[in-house]
Amino acid sequence: MDNPYFHKPNVYGFHNVTDTTQQLLTPQLNHISMKLLPFPLLSERSHVKQEMICNESTVSNCDKTFCECTHVVQIPLNAVVEMILIDKGFAYDANHPFHLHGHSFRVIGMEKVGKNVTVDKIVELDEKNLLLRNLENPPIKDTVTVPDGGYTIIRFVASNPGYWLFHCHIEFHVEIGMSLVFKFGEHEDMPPVPDGFPKCGNYDVVDHPSIVESIWSSLFSSSSSIPQIQFITFCLALIILRVLR
Repeated sequence: MDNPYFHKPNVYGFHNVTDTTQQLLTPQLNHISMKLLPFPLLSERSHVKQEMICNESTVSNCDKTFCECTHVVQIPLNAVVEMILIDKGFAYDANHPFHLHGHSFRVIGMEKVGKNVTVDKIVELDEKNLLLRNLENPPIKDTVTVPDGGYTIIRFVASNPGYWLFHCHIEFHVEIGMSLVFKFGEHEDMPPVPDGFPKCGNYDVVDHPSIVESIWSSLFSSSSSIPQIQFITFCLALIILRVLR
């Protein structure tokens, strides 16, 4: 799809790049790119309005058009959560390491199915009880890899109320949207914001021309050539999420 940050349709759109090794695929979770609000969700939660956030239930057609928003998934406090993380494995052979803030989880299953896999295939395997789950002695982690062309299954108890980030731990991937936020519990379940706690918004470097001038001066003060950046391409990651209790 045409991510407006990387591609402009009819100019150098995604499908106008004929060399597929030079196409820049957009990293997403369930076809949504994360765009953070200009203020912290936890400490300024009184400012969070429903129209500011989204998830799969509030957006549509995102598998065909670019969707970007503050991706928040609501989970009841103390619910038992199972997540099946799927790396479809198309376009690039690389695993995605995922990290959950605020909680540890049990890794109860992991397998590389093939060079690539579809969500429908994983759902079919699960319905036939062919996704093996280790419920006897699963390891405890807060970061786990998702095999390229495969899946990882994790479980945890959503016992720590708040807004917690879940993201790919490859820096480039999380920077351009491969993350979401879990909201565990309601605002009244979360610790109170201390009186006088500082508030903040976006910091835009263009509002500080001296900094911009310094950056450009340092870039072009040397006669040496600037190295070209090779963008990495990779597939989408998708999540099947269940609240078990």
